[in-house]
Amino acid sequence: MTRDAGTVGPARTSDGQGRALRAGRRTERMMMHQAPVPLFLLLLATSSLSGAVLAQPADPARQATVGEATRASAAWTVTAVPPVMDKPRRLRIPQDLKLAPMPAWSVLCAGQAYWVQLPPTEDVILEFRGERPVTHPIWIVGGRHVRVIGLQMELEVQPGCEPGKLPNDNGPEGATNVHPRIPGAMALRLEQAGVSFVEGAFIDIGNAEADCFVIRNADGVDAATARRQRDVVIQNSACHGIGGLGASSGIGDGFHGDLIQNQGSDVMRSLIVENVSARSASEGIVLHQHGEFNGAIDFVLRRFDYTFDDRYVGLGRYNGPWGISFVAWADRYQFDDVWIEDYRDGGNYGLMNPNTPREQRYGDSPSADVKRHPGIRGGRPPQGPFAPIGRIGRHYVSPHPVP
Repeated sequence: MTRDAGTVGPARTSDGQGRALRAGRRTERMMMHQAPVPLFLLLLATSSLSGAVLAQPADPARQATVGEATRASAAWTVTAVPPVMDKPRRLRIPQDLKLAPMPAWSVLCAGQAYWVQLPPTEDVILEFRGERPVTHPIWIVGGRHVRVIGLQMELEVQPGCEPGKLPNDNGPEGATNVHPRIPGAMALRLEQAGVSFVEGAFIDIGNAEADCFVIRNADGVDAATARRQRDVVIQNSACHGIGGLGASSGIGDGFHGDLIQNQGSDVMRSLIVENVSARSASEGIVLHQHGEFNGAIDFVLRRFDYTFDDRYVGLGRYNGPWGISFVAWADRYQFDDVWIEDYRDGGNYGLMNPNTPREQRYGDSPSADVKRHPGIRGGRPPQGPFAPIGRIGRHYVSPHPVP
């Protein structure tokens, strides 16, 4: 979405930089030129918060070197590994989580969400143990390293969040939302000091105007510190039903739902997306720059497929397709086996470092402003999605040891 939802309850509240971000988002379709930057990914530096590390370059034949991990299981081939944890606490989803009130602010609706407040130095593993999908958002606030395993979430429309119940920004008088909204406008909030590692998640937002994964940094973690220790990995996961409303829709500005977005003024050392499938009627990954820093030092897409959610395309005037697969500001970036199916003419591309000298669109169809990249292809993977529904969520078996 285009606003920083801030933190409610016991943490900070913020309206964020909504209009500034919306202005930035409108540039996503206008970006062009400049020479490419080298495509490589250095191994992340080891620190006292040593966490998830990666990394193989685009050549799949390359052998893993010291500090890298490539692990194959019957279901998954993975490169990023979970952080090393210190006596992690185990929580079951949803049995050990409690619903808390989520107040309304801006044009959002009130409702309920699961709130997980963690001490700043604690390591925690949250594992799905439900008999049916979770139907409310989950906010995980605090903690050093957090690992989420096998989440199954199908968000319900809470009372007061239905279409027609809430106003839009900058629209004619009486203009209201045409999609459902979610309290907090996000499915899963990850607000840690070190590593946030999500694996095996299946989230269905149900065409609501909401983000799937929202990244924040824990209180007290400034940008310079985050670039030394803050890593986010989304692995072996899928998010469907991402909805949104474009600012040019004629009825005002709603929320632009994203697969992943960093909010506030928060940046990180790395964002790694591996074996992930997105089905969106809005947009994909948005990795913002903040101040003097790019959103991440390293941005990695490895085995990632993005297309529009067929359930909602053409369902009314205000459903997609209109969004971009990714727009990101990063020092370095790597694309390996990325598939983009964009119904717009010539839209099978992503955008790096807009409004900077390093601005470049990358895709599989070269044009005046799209540069061909060998790691990006148009369409869907011939073998099917990288995160099949039958192997994630409640069906997920992690390829990694679980302490």
